[in-house]
Amino acid sequence: DADSESFQINDKGMLLDISGQVLYCYPASIQDEIAVIPESVTSVVSGAFAGASMKSIVFPAKFGEVAPYLFMNCDQLETVIIEAGITSIGEYAFADCDSLLRVTIPNTATTAVIGAAGNDHTPTTVGSYAFAGCNSLTTVVFEETAKESPYVLGTHLFENCTSMTEMALPNYSYLSAEDRETLGVTDYGSEESKYGNIPSYMFAGSGIVSAVIPENYTFLETNGVFMNCKALASLTFQAETLNGMSIGNYYFYGCSAIKELDIPQGILSPFDGSEGYQF
Repeated sequence: DADSESFQINDKGMLLDISGQVLYCYPASIQDEIAVIPESVTSVVSGAFAGASMKSIVFPAKFGEVAPYLFMNCDQLETVIIEAGITSIGEYAFADCDSLLRVTIPNTATTAVIGAAGNDHTPTTVGSYAFAGCNSLTTVVFEETAKESPYVLGTHLFENCTSMTEMALPNYSYLSAEDRETLGVTDYGSEESKYGNIPSYMFAGSGIVSAVIPENYTFLETNGVFMNCKALASLTFQAETLNGMSIGNYYFYGCSAIKELDIPQGILSPFDGSEGYQF
């Protein structure tokens, strides 16, 4: 029939196109602890591994991106190696992977000036909710990058990662188009601030106990960054001067353990027009 002419199921039970180049589904029925993608595969579709049972996988650079929803709800996945050469991690790619312990997010762009004409390099992007709900995630490493090739980060990245006790940020990052549009951001206050932004709700509901905001992170108008971080007791800004009109809505909402908060100079009206600063 038409389906059999378009698809095949290999001896492991994976659903592929007839050529063996596109992986559509790696089913939970495959009980191998280490997932191995067939050499013939050149493309993996969104959600192909969702709910799968493996504990470990190396995701090859040849795919270029981790597609949206790719590993969502892989409850037993503990270790993933994302090879250098991957330039995009899609939205919800690892969301609700309850056993995931550690991840390193590569940055392989060499020159990626945001909005520059003739820019041939795509910055590494991480989509919204990419690691949200990963309850065992303790360590996230962003590789070092230059200001000219910042990470572009979506919202809610580590929301409800309850085992994450330390904040993880790249040395340079840029807000996603979605976040900028929602916030109505057109002016960062300074050129440097453009590349030092924490996305909205990035650590909301996480287990962060203390946080040090790096010196180049001076734009704080995003929303709900530490919302409901119940264990957050210490927050330090390394910058002497911040930029912007105010701190974003719900930035510290529900952070009941904070004892003292010293906002550096530069914010014109830190709490004016903002909502929800209960501590």
